[in-house]
Amino acid sequence: MSSQRVRGGSAAKSKGRSAPRAAGGRGAVGGRGYALAKPKNDIYVGLLGVALGSLLLGCLFLVLYLAKHEFKKAAANPPAISAMV
Repeated sequence: MSSQRVRGGSAAKSKGRSAPRAAGGRGAVGGRGYALAKPKNDIYVGLLGVALGSLLLGCLFLVLYLAKHEFKKAAANPPAISAMV
């Protein structure tokens, strides 16, 4: 086994082949010279989906509620201006 450490741990590097490079001669990620795997989705991506679904469902219920009142919902008893002074 060789004592040299291969960047990125790929077998292609040890055989003399280089990793794919982006345009401009720089590496795919920040000029490091080797491509990195995309990060995997975790629980926080799932929570973002749940939050988006909740917002859309809330908007749907609001529209259905306003449609029930023909989008003409007014205050039940608006306070008199003299009562506020």
